[in-house]
Amino acid sequence: MKDDFEILLVEDDLADSLYPLNTLRHTGFLRTAFLTIKERWEIISGKKVLLDNSRRNALPHEKQKIDEKSLQMHSKNFIVINSRVIPSPSLLGCLNSAGNTSFVSKKGEWIAASINVEPEKSVSELLGVIRELPEKTLEIEVEMVRYPWDFIRRLEMSIQEDIALLLVDREFTRMEEGGAPLVKGNQVFVDRNVFIDETAILNSKTGPVIIMEGTEIMENVCIRGPAIIGPEAVLRVGTVIYGPFACGRHVKVGGEINSSMFYDYSNKVHEGFLGHSIICSWCNLGAGTTVSNLKNTYGSIRAFSKTHNSLIDTGMQFLGCIIGDGTRTGIGTLLTSGSIVGSLCCLWGGDFFPKHIPPLTWGTPSHQQPYNIEDALVHLSRMMRRRNIELSEEESKRIRDALNSIKFRSRI
Repeated sequence: MKDDFEILLVEDDLADSLYPLNTLRHTGFLRTAFLTIKERWEIISGKKVLLDNSRRNALPHEKQKIDEKSLQMHSKNFIVINSRVIPSPSLLGCLNSAGNTSFVSKKGEWIAASINVEPEKSVSELLGVIRELPEKTLEIEVEMVRYPWDFIRRLEMSIQEDIALLLVDREFTRMEEGGAPLVKGNQVFVDRNVFIDETAILNSKTGPVIIMEGTEIMENVCIRGPAIIGPEAVLRVGTVIYGPFACGRHVKVGGEINSSMFYDYSNKVHEGFLGHSIICSWCNLGAGTTVSNLKNTYGSIRAFSKTHNSLIDTGMQFLGCIIGDGTRTGIGTLLTSGSIVGSLCCLWGGDFFPKHIPPLTWGTPSHQQPYNIEDALVHLSRMMRRRNIELSEEESKRIRDALNSIKFRSRI
């Protein structure tokens, strides 16, 4: 494999179909499980991966600025990849051995391009060159995400893949079976400065479990793998986790959780069931917030698609909620199966909400109104300040711009 190449992730026209996950972040920052798509490419390639557009990377802990005038790259060999592609070494090998070719999948979706151009091209110039390249169908199978629930559909596989990459990239201590805490199986790996109460149960017979640096696991916590517990996480007393489960940094959880993902800095610290769901960053689920992940008819669940502006069949029997960044729920909030909740919402009330709740919604199931964005930013900044993070005016502006750009023809 050549060493003199640079990787750039770009968003295609279908990136909007991943709403609400990428409302406030580039698609390259979406998590496969624990690792983001960008981080996966960096581990696989051993190189720094750049993003084509950082305008939506509005959150303080997810920023990468790119100079539009120049990518500041030193190589003339570029690999430009659709950010919806699930990273794989085989794809990187194919792209690195090609030259001046744009690749599409067997279904006709654009995958990536391998191109030789002069260094210091701007992003727009580079993409312009790619549009003129001859297209070729990629012979190997390539997996792409189209809808946000695709990440839940492949969550168990993603965790297995992420764990394999993490074990290569970092050093962990393997815990011995038995003892206190009770360890089942021989696939429990812990990082430095981890506290695990002796009453906890860690079951890796159902899949590997990785517990990352600075995490606290309190009394009577039960984890059934596969699971990745991110750095500085807190698992409150009696937390029950059924894998596959993955959480990012500084996440606090409690209650019963099944087949779900948490992005950084989100909380679900009280009782209440959460299953087959994705919770983005800076969310807080109030006590008793409960999510349905199965219809009473046991049928396929429908969910809102931004690109269709309607409910579509997900083909999934189990699907809970997908919640955008900065959204909060009050005590006893109920969400039905296949709920899609936009960013910066404040919801409360003891009845089921509609299947789609647009960004900046304030209210109860029976009465919802627009959430003033300036108030929303004040409330978000208060939450961030509790974690010693300041929301800058520049970041506030990016959030305003991102949310103001979202338009829906109807509420569903």
